[in-house]
Formats: sequence, C-alpha cells, structure tokens
Amino acid sequence: MAFDVHTANIGLVKIGPLGNVINEGDIVSARLQFSIEHRIFPDSSNPNTDGYPTIETYLAREATDFYEAVHVDQYKIITVLNDISKIDSRAVDGLLGVEDSLAYKVEEIEKHLHNREYWYGQGGDGLADENNPNPWVITTGAVNVFGAEVQLSDGTQFPQFKYDMHQIFISTASANNSTYFLEFRAGGGAAFADASIVTTIPYRQANASISVPVDVTFSRQLSAENLWVRAKSQSNGATIQILIGLHSYIG
Repeated sequence: MAFDVHTANIGLVKIGPLGNVINEGDIVSARLQFSIEHRIFPDSSNPNTDGYPTIETYLAREATDFYEAVHVDQYKIITVLNDISKIDSRAVDGLLGVEDSLAYKVEEIEKHLHNREYWYGQGGDGLADENNPNPWVITTGAVNVFGAEVQLSDGTQFPQFKYDMHQIFISTASANNSTYFLEFRAGGGAAFADASIVTTIPYRQANASISVPVDVTFSRQLSAENLWVRAKSQSNGATIQILIGLHSYIG
C-alpha cells in the first residue's frame, strides 16, 4: 500500500466534486465518499484550538451536522494509491532492476541520451564489425519493391544484453532524388521470414555531397538475436550503403 501525502484547505463546506455548493441531501454521500478516499490528520505544528480542531472535533462536527466552515488549512490529506506497480520502493537499480519499472525506464532514457554509441560496418564475414568503415550495400528490387535482405548480425556481434539502434550513416545512395525505405527486422529464428519488423526508415538524397547520420527510432532488442535489413526505392535496382550506430544495455 502506498500513500500520496499533501496539504490542502479542508473545511466543513457543502462543495460537490465539480466545485459547486451541494444541497442538504447530497452532503451525506459526499462526506462518505471523501472519508473512503482520504485520511485526514491535523498538522502537529498548529495548536488544537477551535480554529485548528483535532480530528475528533472535526468528525464530531460532521456527526452533529454542524456544517459551519472551520479553519483547517493545515490538515494533511493522505490519498491511498492502489496501483504502485510502476513505482519503485527501493534504491534505484536501473537496468539491473525490474523491467518496465520506473527506475528501469528512467535509466533506459538516461542511457539513450547519454551513452557510448557503437558504430559498425561490414566485416570480412559480411556481419557487423565494430569501427569498420566498410558499408553494407543493400540493393532494392523493382520499382517500389523490396530487394534481397542483408544480414547485419547473427547474435554474436553486439556487446551486453540488449541494444537499440540510434543512428545510421548512409554513405552512398545510387538513386538521387529517389525515396528509399529501409526495413530492419530482428528475431531469434535463423530465417529472415521468422523475424519481426523493428522499424522502417525513409530516406531521400537530393544530390547531396555531404552525408550525416540519420536518427532512428528503434525499440530495445536482444543482442543475441539476428538482425537484417532490406530496402526498396522509386528506382529499379538502386543501391544504398549504410553503417549502423547503436546503444548497448546491460539489462
């Protein structure tokens, strides 16, 4: 059980849930609902005078239908929070903690914003090789048709437990003024057909002579799974050459 503790102005006033003065018949149910949802405690810093009555005095005035407004500005209102599944009650252990907990989410965001970025190109075996400037060449099919997939990882190239691709670097696109789509898929199966789409990235190069990394929205993936990419464009048999940059996570 968790509690949200805050200070509020509380008085014996006939106010409904929308802030309107309620009539005599509604006041009983309103007080009942209030007592179910809140627990009221007087602030110990205020004397138990008539202006700051004790909780017993407060309840006695309710019981006797004494509705005169009283000064209880410093009452503590404690609201019961029934769903605490996303809130951590222990020291933050980040990505080593419970997946999808608040600490885990915050640490994931922190790592995504402030983290080392690993860059990979195509190694001698055709798979990802860290700091290799040799790009993969992905060839499109017929106009607006995906070409053959290219495998980037067999599950042994990326460090740590999980990763997300943060950027890609497109070194060359053969079809200027043609829109490409790069489709990335990941999965534990050995075949491309068994993998699930992670993200699709549009790209268009308009006679550009300078390339810069392209931001990628990419869900967190298991490093031990396979990763593929394929492409299509508005041109038949076009090519696009890429390097990939990713963040790595321990949890």
